Amino acid sequence: MAIKDQCLQCIHYASGICNVDNASPNYNQMSCESYRKVGISLEKNTDDKSVLSSPNESSLSQNERQSMFAHPFSFEGRIRRTEYWLSTIIVYIYAIIVGFIVGANNGSEGMMYFFLIPGYWFIWAQGAKRCHDRDNSGWYQIIPFYGLWMLFGDGDAYENSYGPDPKGRNVMS
Repeated sequence: MAIKDQCLQCIHYASGICNVDNASPNYNQMSCESYRKVGISLEKNTDDKSVLSSPNESSLSQNERQSMFAHPFSFEGRIRRTEYWLSTIIVYIYAIIVGFIVGANNGSEGMMYFFLIPGYWFIWAQGAKRCHDRDNSGWYQIIPFYGLWMLFGDGDAYENSYGPDPKGRNVMS
Protein backbone atom coordinates (compact mmCIF):
# COMPACT_ATOMS: atom_id res chain seq x y z
CA MET A 1 0.00 0.00 0.00
CA ALA A 2 1.57 3.26 -1.12
CA ILE A 3 1.35 6.58 -2.89
CA LYS A 4 2.49 6.41 -6.53
CA ASP A 5 4.74 9.49 -6.38
CA GLN A 6 6.48 8.11 -3.31
CA CYS A 7 7.09 4.76 -4.99
CA LEU A 8 8.66 6.41 -8.02
CA GLN A 9 11.14 8.22 -5.73
CA CYS A 10 11.77 5.34 -3.29
CA ILE A 11 15.09 3.47 -3.06
CA HIS A 12 13.19 0.16 -2.89
CA TYR A 13 11.38 0.74 -6.22
CA ALA A 14 12.91 -0.43 -9.51
CA SER A 15 11.39 -1.35 -12.87
CA GLY A 16 7.81 -1.22 -11.59
CA ILE A 17 8.51 -3.56 -8.67
CA CYS A 18 8.70 -2.76 -4.95
CA ASN A 19 11.74 -4.68 -3.69
CA VAL A 20 10.31 -4.80 -0.14
CA ASP A 21 7.32 -6.94 -1.23
CA ASN A 22 8.84 -8.20 -4.52
CA ALA A 23 5.57 -7.24 -6.18
CA SER A 24 3.99 -4.38 -8.06
CA PRO A 25 2.87 -1.73 -5.53
CA ASN A 26 -0.78 -1.36 -4.57
CA TYR A 27 -1.58 2.37 -4.67
CA ASN A 28 -4.12 3.45 -2.05
CA GLN A 29 -2.88 7.00 -1.34
CA MET A 30 -1.54 5.97 2.10
CA SER A 31 2.12 6.47 2.89
CA CYS A 32 4.24 3.31 2.86
CA GLU A 33 6.13 2.50 6.07
CA SER A 34 9.11 1.24 4.01
CA TYR A 35 9.40 4.46 1.96
CA ARG A 36 12.93 5.86 1.80
CA LYS A 37 13.61 8.66 -0.68
CA VAL A 38 16.57 8.20 -2.98
CA GLY A 39 19.60 10.03 -1.61
CA ILE A 40 18.01 11.24 1.63
CA SER A 41 17.99 9.49 4.97
CA LEU A 42 14.66 10.01 6.73
CA GLU A 43 15.87 8.50 10.01
CA LYS A 44 15.39 10.73 13.06
CA ASN A 45 18.45 11.71 15.05
CA THR A 46 17.92 10.13 18.49
CA ASP A 47 21.37 10.99 19.84
CA ASP A 48 21.84 13.88 22.21
CA LYS A 49 24.63 15.09 19.94
CA SER A 50 23.98 17.65 17.28
CA VAL A 51 23.46 16.54 13.72
CA LEU A 52 26.82 18.05 12.76
CA SER A 53 29.67 16.30 14.54
CA SER A 54 32.27 19.05 14.22
CA PRO A 55 32.39 22.80 13.66
CA ASN A 56 34.20 22.22 10.35
CA GLU A 57 31.15 20.46 8.95
CA SER A 58 29.07 23.58 9.58
CA SER A 59 31.42 25.70 7.48
CA LEU A 60 31.53 22.93 4.86
CA SER A 61 27.76 23.05 4.45
CA GLN A 62 28.00 26.84 4.10
CA ASN A 63 30.53 26.36 1.30
CA GLU A 64 28.34 23.75 -0.38
CA ARG A 65 25.64 26.33 -0.94
CA GLN A 66 25.96 27.89 -4.35
CA SER A 67 27.40 31.38 -4.24
CA MET A 68 26.39 34.00 -6.74
CA PHE A 69 28.39 34.02 -9.96
CA ALA A 70 30.37 30.91 -8.95
CA HIS A 71 30.52 29.66 -12.58
CA PRO A 72 29.08 32.47 -14.71
CA PHE A 73 30.06 31.06 -18.12
CA SER A 74 28.96 27.47 -17.40
CA PHE A 75 25.69 26.09 -18.76
CA GLU A 76 25.35 23.60 -15.85
CA GLY A 77 23.36 23.99 -12.63
CA ARG A 78 20.69 26.36 -11.38
CA ILE A 79 20.57 30.02 -10.35
CA ARG A 80 18.08 32.22 -8.52
CA ARG A 81 16.11 35.11 -9.95
CA THR A 82 18.35 37.62 -8.18
CA GLU A 83 21.46 36.34 -9.95
CA TYR A 84 19.63 36.34 -13.29
CA TRP A 85 18.43 39.93 -12.75
CA LEU A 86 21.97 41.05 -11.88
CA SER A 87 23.35 39.18 -14.89
CA THR A 88 20.92 40.94 -17.19
CA ILE A 89 21.84 44.35 -15.74
CA ILE A 90 25.57 43.59 -16.01
CA VAL A 91 25.25 42.58 -19.68
CA TYR A 92 23.27 45.72 -20.54
CA ILE A 93 25.85 47.93 -18.84
CA TYR A 94 28.69 46.03 -20.57
CA ALA A 95 26.96 46.44 -23.96
CA ILE A 96 26.49 50.17 -23.42
CA ILE A 97 30.15 50.61 -22.43
CA VAL A 98 31.36 48.59 -25.44
CA GLY A 99 29.08 50.62 -27.71
CA PHE A 100 30.45 53.92 -26.40
CA ILE A 101 34.08 52.80 -26.62
CA VAL A 102 33.78 51.35 -30.11
CA GLY A 103 31.69 54.33 -31.28
CA ALA A 104 34.14 56.85 -29.82
CA ASN A 105 37.05 55.16 -31.59
CA ASN A 106 35.17 55.07 -34.93
CA GLY A 107 35.24 51.30 -34.83
CA SER A 108 33.19 49.09 -37.08
CA GLU A 109 30.09 47.14 -36.11
CA GLY A 110 32.08 43.94 -36.53
CA MET A 111 34.50 45.08 -33.84
CA MET A 112 31.58 45.87 -31.52
CA TYR A 113 30.03 42.43 -32.06
CA PHE A 114 33.41 40.81 -31.42
CA PHE A 115 33.63 42.49 -28.01
CA LEU A 116 30.02 41.52 -27.24
CA ILE A 117 30.68 37.76 -27.68
CA PRO A 118 31.58 37.30 -23.98
CA GLY A 119 28.40 39.16 -23.02
CA TYR A 120 26.28 36.91 -25.23
CA TRP A 121 27.96 33.79 -23.84
CA PHE A 122 27.46 35.05 -20.27
CA ILE A 123 23.76 35.85 -20.65
CA TRP A 124 23.02 32.61 -22.54
CA ALA A 125 24.76 30.58 -19.83
CA GLN A 126 22.92 32.41 -17.06
CA GLY A 127 19.64 32.04 -18.98
CA ALA A 128 20.18 28.30 -19.37
CA LYS A 129 20.78 27.95 -15.63
CA ARG A 130 17.64 29.98 -14.93
CA CYS A 131 15.68 27.63 -17.22
CA HIS A 132 17.18 24.72 -15.27
CA ASP A 133 15.75 26.24 -12.07
CA ARG A 134 12.29 25.58 -13.56
CA ASP A 135 13.43 22.05 -14.60
CA ASN A 136 13.41 23.03 -18.27
CA SER A 137 16.07 22.76 -20.95
CA GLY A 138 18.21 25.83 -21.61
CA TRP A 139 16.73 25.97 -25.10
CA TYR A 140 13.50 27.30 -23.56
CA GLN A 141 15.08 30.76 -23.39
CA ILE A 142 14.64 31.19 -27.16
CA ILE A 143 10.84 30.96 -26.78
CA PRO A 144 9.33 34.45 -27.14
CA PHE A 145 8.40 36.04 -23.80
CA TYR A 146 9.89 33.14 -21.81
CA GLY A 147 12.50 35.64 -20.61
CA LEU A 148 9.78 37.34 -18.59
CA TRP A 149 9.04 34.03 -16.89
CA MET A 150 12.76 33.65 -16.10
CA LEU A 151 12.86 37.16 -14.60
CA PHE A 152 9.72 36.87 -12.48
CA GLY A 153 8.85 33.17 -12.02
CA ASP A 154 10.01 31.26 -8.95
CA GLY A 155 12.12 28.13 -9.40
CA ASP A 156 11.40 24.60 -8.22
CA ALA A 157 11.44 24.36 -4.42
CA TYR A 158 13.19 21.00 -4.50
CA GLU A 159 16.08 19.21 -6.15
CA ASN A 160 15.36 18.63 -9.81
CA SER A 161 17.26 16.93 -12.63
CA TYR A 162 19.64 19.92 -12.91
CA GLY A 163 20.70 20.05 -9.26
CA PRO A 164 19.66 21.21 -5.79
CA ASP A 165 17.51 24.25 -5.13
CA PRO A 166 19.80 27.32 -5.10
CA LYS A 167 17.73 28.77 -2.24
CA GLY A 168 18.45 25.68 -0.16
CA ARG A 169 14.76 24.84 0.40
CA ASN A 170 14.76 21.26 -1.01
CA VAL A 171 11.20 20.66 0.20
CA MET A 172 8.83 18.59 -1.90
CA SER A 173 5.79 20.68 -2.81
